Amino acid sequence: MTDASSFGTVLHDLGIRLGDAGVAHALIGGIAVGLHGYARSTGDIDLLVDGAKRDAILKLMESAGFALLVATEEVLHFSGPVPVDMLLARRETTRQMLAEATPDPRTGTMILRVEDIIGLKIQAFCNNPARKWHDQADIAALIQSNPSLEWSRVQRYAAMFGVESLLEEIRLGAGS
Repeated sequence: MTDASSFGTVLHDLGIRLGDAGVAHALIGGIAVGLHGYARSTGDIDLLVDGAKRDAILKLMESAGFALLVATEEVLHFSGPVPVDMLLARRETTRQMLAEATPDPRTGTMILRVEDIIGLKIQAFCNNPARKWHDQADIAALIQSNPSLEWSRVQRYAAMFGVESLLEEIRLGAGS
């Protein structure tokens, strides 16, 4: 397993490279969950990136020493010093998430709002039921760690996937 300092170094380097190339990007996934108050282990760096810059991203990642493992219209997966998974922001909802990302005050790295990370977690378990328990645990922990989150925004994401009652069960289970 890669140590935390390697993650930090790679994340910092990628942030500079993506920024210099004009590629909007923000943390999602396990690192973002941790920065939003629920520390847990993770094996990769997950980023939401500007889908319109896909070709530039592929070149940039190759020049940074990463090897492309999977490329679809939705995601790019790379191996390298630390595995990196990129979700391509191509639809209005994900482009809006990316536009509203802010720098994390501890790391300086752009990060999605907690509500948007929950929205992506909802999408993830709806698209891949095998992820259900893992993503629902993250959602519950994020709700518990962020009592002032904008609940109506989270509810809109649940409505997009028809899981409003499940989200309410998770919220109640998290003690909110």
